Amino acid sequence: MQVQTIDNIVKSALFTCGKSIHYYIQFLHYALRCVQDLHFDCLKNVKSVELTLASDNTVTLPTDFVDWCKVGFATDQYITVLGQNDSLSRLEQTATTSDDAQDLTTFFYNVTNQYGEHKGQVYGIGNDNPISFKVLPERNKIQLDSRFTKDTIILEYITDGTTTSTTTLIHPYAAQTIEDYIFWKYKANNRKYNRFDSRIAREEYYDQVRRLRARMNPMTVTDIVRSLRSGFKMSIKP
Repeated sequence: MQVQTIDNIVKSALFTCGKSIHYYIQFLHYALRCVQDLHFDCLKNVKSVELTLASDNTVTLPTDFVDWCKVGFATDQYITVLGQNDSLSRLEQTATTSDDAQDLTTFFYNVTNQYGEHKGQVYGIGNDNPISFKVLPERNKIQLDSRFTKDTIILEYITDGTTTSTTTLIHPYAAQTIEDYIFWKYKANNRKYNRFDSRIAREEYYDQVRRLRARMNPMTVTDIVRSLRSGFKMSIKP
C-alpha cells in the first residue's frame, strides 16, 4: 500500500506557502494535531491486541488506547464478543473462583420435578453470552467478571495516532486534508491574516474532510443491494 509520511506532508505545506525550514516545527505541531483528530473520526485507526489477564481478572489498557470497539476471546478464526456491564464494581477486586457449576445445579433443581421433567414457566432466559466486562479508565484497566475463565482476551480499540507507525505513515487520501489544516491553523495564529482569511482556510479544510470521509467510506453499490435483499426471504408456497 502506498503511504505518505508526516515529514513529506509538512515539507509540501512549507513549499506551498513559500516558507523556510525554520517554520518546520510549527507546521509539524499543526500536522500532528490534525492526524490525532482524523484518527478519531475519518481514518478509523483500529488496532487489535491480545492481552493476558491478571489474577484479579483485569487487563491493562494499551498506552495509545482511546476507546474500545470490541472485547472478546478467540474461537478458532472468529472472536466471541463480550458485553459491557456497568454493574461491575470499580473497586479493586481480589482473585475469586467461579460458582457456575453450583449455580447450574441449583437452576435445574428449581425448574425440574422429582422425575426430571421440566416444570416450565422459566421466563427471561436469553441466549446472549452472560460474561461481561467494564472499562475502568481511572485505573487504566478492563475488568472481566469472575465467570471468565480464559487466560487472554482480544481487544480492538481506537488509537490516538501517536504511536510510531501511525505518526509517520499516513493514508494518501488524508495528505491534502492535513495540509489544509496546517494552512488554516497557521493563518488563525498569524496576525498578518484577518478573520476572513482564517475563515476561508477553515472552510477549505472542512471541504477536504468531507471529501476524505467520502473516499474512506467502504460502502459500495453491491453492499447496498445486499442490504436491501437481506430483508426478503424465500418461503414455500402452498
